Amino acid sequence: MTGAMVRVSVAIIVAPAKTSEVSRRFDEFFYPAISRQAGFLECVLLRETDRNDTSGDQHLRMDISFSSERERLDWVETDLHDEVFGLLVQEASKYEALHLSAVSAPGRTGH
Repeated sequence: MTGAMVRVSVAIIVAPAKTSEVSRRFDEFFYPAISRQAGFLECVLLRETDRNDTSGDQHLRMDISFSSERERLDWVETDLHDEVFGLLVQEASKYEALHLSAVSAPGRTGH
């Protein structure tokens, strides 16, 4: 199923004082780079609002969608990806990615 839409959800944990810097780097570097890639569908940086973290850390989530796994991998294999992703997570105390593929997407075109 290499032609199915794929999504990567990256959990990014940062100190509260670093949240605006991560957001700035997303807006100025990461998004402009990823949005030019073949198969790019969507990328958004979110803040988790229902987590009670006693450390005060901010839990961010970056959701990325591509038309296919091959197109996502083509992006991940570029030097530009390494540069802008590294810049984005540089301020993180921890990050991890969850890879998802579409099982059903009624109303989506291009399947």
